[in-house]
Amino acid sequence: MKLTPTLLLLGAIVSLAHAQVTVVNDSAWSSPVANAYVGGSSGLNYYGSSGSTGNLSLTGDSTNLLTLNTIGGGRGLAVTFATQSLASVGDSLTASIQFKMAGPVYTSTSNNFRIALHNNTGGTAISANNFANTNTNFVGYVGYMAAVSVDYLDSTPVALFDKISSGNALIGQATEGTQFTTLAQGGTNVGPADNPALIAGTNYTASLVITRIASGVNIAYSLTGGSVGSVYTFAVDDTSSAVTSFNTLLLHVNSGTWDTTQLQNVNVSLTAIPEPSTYASLVGLLALGFVAWRRRQTA
Repeated sequence: MKLTPTLLLLGAIVSLAHAQVTVVNDSAWSSPVANAYVGGSSGLNYYGSSGSTGNLSLTGDSTNLLTLNTIGGGRGLAVTFATQSLASVGDSLTASIQFKMAGPVYTSTSNNFRIALHNNTGGTAISANNFANTNTNFVGYVGYMAAVSVDYLDSTPVALFDKISSGNALIGQATEGTQFTTLAQGGTNVGPADNPALIAGTNYTASLVITRIASGVNIAYSLTGGSVGSVYTFAVDDTSSAVTSFNTLLLHVNSGTWDTTQLQNVNVSLTAIPEPSTYASLVGLLALGFVAWRRRQTA
């Protein structure tokens, strides 16, 4: 079939319906110095929360996985990127991390595996390792965090939090009322009791999606892989103090959760709904193109 100007412009309109921009897309890393800044393939910044030896490093094998070592205590990872804004209803920012664990998976704590999207509005952006769990520089950070329990005994294994701007914790502490506000808790408790929901050596993907809605934002979390089913799927709306701009992706694993976390893919993407004026311009071009095409056909 011959592509006419009309068909080409129609295709452009369809493609613009949900224009997606890749913000972070790393599946492998260049060799860094252990516990120092890790430069991703996209030129972004990766920082570890601790300065301890082996906190943030590469596996050194052919897979070249980025490893977060949590044997010595709770550890976090921060990925900074250019600020992304949810300007219109329907815009969404999706952060996902593919990972697997090494060592045994324990069941001693709740809210022990966390992923967050924040904005350092009013706070000092992370620019080095050893940013720790709490820091006065984090006052002014705002955003959302999903915290999950790997223990089937937890009847609501997913908790979604809104960071309080006056709190000095970034992601390592989820103290309700002083650092974070609990938006809602959910997920599905499916048993069996005393067994961890996640299994070492299995690939999982944790995703956090923030979507602009008419009354605020919707925060949706999911963790898939292995046999977890729908255990870690939960969403809630924030209609009181919605955050709509983000520039930091965070990951945290509590002490006593598992030994190390190997990250295989780190991704952040913005899906934007074009402004009405954009569609109007395209429709105008479509009309002009159709008229010009018809004239050539009848000449």
